[in-house]
Amino acid sequence: MTLSSNNFWLKFLLVFSLFILSLENHGPNRLLLVILPFFVFIFYFFYGKSNLSPILALLKTVFFVSILSTLSYFSFFSYKENMATYSSFDFLYTTIFKLLVVFLFYNVIGKNKEFLIQIIGCVMLLHVSIFFIQFFIVYISGTYIDFLEPFTGETARYTWSVAFPFIGKTYRPTGFFNEPSTYLSIAFSLLAIKYFLSRKLYLVDKFVLLSFVLSLSFASIGVSILFLLIVNLKGKNLYKFLPFFLIIFVTLIPIVISVFIARTSGDYDALGIRLQLFNLVFNQNVLELFLGNGPVGVPSSLAYFYELGKTSWAKEGIAAINDNGLALFIFIKFGAIGLILCIVYVTIKVKKIIPLMCFLLIFITKLKFTSFIFIFAIFAIIIFGGKQKNEI
Repeated sequence: MTLSSNNFWLKFLLVFSLFILSLENHGPNRLLLVILPFFVFIFYFFYGKSNLSPILALLKTVFFVSILSTLSYFSFFSYKENMATYSSFDFLYTTIFKLLVVFLFYNVIGKNKEFLIQIIGCVMLLHVSIFFIQFFIVYISGTYIDFLEPFTGETARYTWSVAFPFIGKTYRPTGFFNEPSTYLSIAFSLLAIKYFLSRKLYLVDKFVLLSFVLSLSFASIGVSILFLLIVNLKGKNLYKFLPFFLIIFVTLIPIVISVFIARTSGDYDALGIRLQLFNLVFNQNVLELFLGNGPVGVPSSLAYFYELGKTSWAKEGIAAINDNGLALFIFIKFGAIGLILCIVYVTIKVKKIIPLMCFLLIFITKLKFTSFIFIFAIFAIIIFGGKQKNEI
């Protein structure tokens, strides 16, 4: 049995599954919705045409995860278990489960790159459509459609105290997530994978980039600008788009100033809590800085947050460990050596300079390395990377 791009129901199951897996804020119960699709994917594994690459990737990654879990369990080197209810065993079985789920997904896709691009594009369309529905309704009526609170009880953080001339009160739509930066981490990761596979920007990609800017998130606007600069680095394109970027830059200056004041004053100092996290991380001893704290460990100065079950670190004057980006998150867990090895591996597999630079932007989003989408991204470069000539 081989995969056909005309198989509507199989495509529907793949889109639905990836979409559900991407809903990082909706908790583990959402996975019940993909039980049936993954029974179909298991059927494909046993009776379809299996692909050797994802099998080898799965085995290698499971072995690596097992080693990390063992080191954490026995507290080797600087590794530790101090995240309260999250143990090395929890990390082991949840990560292996995620690896199996992503593996089954890719086993159905096989080497069909174009089909994978279609699947990712459909999921991105779902996310960006909801964003714009929220955007237009909240600005027209002041009513926000929250796609998180009815399912989890957590209210999306779409309001703030910034008002602009001629616009008045502004909002920060979040899509299916709790805040714009989480929307960015998921939607941009999918965009980066898609660009790595296709080297093209489709209409849905442009709307996704526009949604990042309209979310009024510092990180989202910054990532969008960097991405557009990178994809236009080649040849005359940079000069062609330079006036556009200058206009955007000048236009955004007053907005950025207003946003900066709002985010660094009052009860919520977004910059201050992130600087505090940096201070705590880089005040660790040399061994922790080089090797990290392990997958179930954090700097000792942060352990009490887990012991007390704090749900909002910002109220205590510190950002969560993934709020400063995936790169720092990996640094906390696996130190400078782990972060360097991760970036080197991605560089070797992606190879082409522009897709690589775009892919590395994922490391400044607040995605977690244990996220379904990050694992999905790593499998993408394992299966489709590493064979092209090193070119721009």
